[in-house]
Amino acid sequence: MNNHFEKYLFHPVRKPLSEADARIDLIRSKDNPVMGMFYESAYFLDSYTLCEDEYALPGDELLCFMNASGEGEALGATVSLTVNGVRFTTDRSFMIRIPARVPHGRIIIEDVKAPVLYFCAASGREHVCVPEENWNTRDVPAFEEMVTYAGGEGNVFMRLVPGETVRSDNSSVIHVLEPDGPGYSQECLLHDNPKIICFYGCDPEKPYELGGEFTLYLDGEKLTVTEPTLCYIAPYVIHGPVITGKVEKKCLVHTFAPYEGPVTVIGLESPEAEMTEPW
Repeated sequence: MNNHFEKYLFHPVRKPLSEADARIDLIRSKDNPVMGMFYESAYFLDSYTLCEDEYALPGDELLCFMNASGEGEALGATVSLTVNGVRFTTDRSFMIRIPARVPHGRIIIEDVKAPVLYFCAASGREHVCVPEENWNTRDVPAFEEMVTYAGGEGNVFMRLVPGETVRSDNSSVIHVLEPDGPGYSQECLLHDNPKIICFYGCDPEKPYELGGEFTLYLDGEKLTVTEPTLCYIAPYVIHGPVITGKVEKKCLVHTFAPYEGPVTVIGLESPEAEMTEPW
């Protein structure tokens, strides 16, 4: 593997597991200084207070809570959070996009009957909060314009797409793959915003196992994924195709892209394609 692209593949920091663990951390941007956005993921096995206070970020933030099995709409727990002073509570798998500078927090996971898989993604390297005097409390969408629930065609478990599912500039799609089902694939692309592609297993008892094998290309270099992995794709890096090699146990693929301005996506016939100006 070329060392230039190896640094863009991030894995969980493996730690000894205990039956007393309420939270098992997976991939975190603070463990990987090369990554160009904030990201963290974890399993929750018991009740847990994720955030006690309210805060606001300079950019959008995506929060996702889903049942770790990737089956049905039920979360297997209850999640509650406050957005702009309004309490939101649900027992369904969901994603919510919090707009820039909108106060939110007091995030609590309770009544955990089955493991919960959690993602958080935001622009900016650090989770740097906006001073309270700069919070946006006026132009705040209704919850139905920020939240999307489990449900999709084929192996799509949940999707948040600009102009389709919610009022959002972000794109976040989760595919759940079964051993005997269709795989995940992506054509060869290039665009002017960053992107992440994450590969996870669906077994909290073995959080560091993927249960499958995938191939992806970064700038024409072939990379093989056989363990839980986040691939950070910087703007203007040709990426794809992404190909499912094998799925031995249920696993999932999560893609996230923060659209902070006009985005140009170019489909390429092969990862070796040569780009002309201005690319």
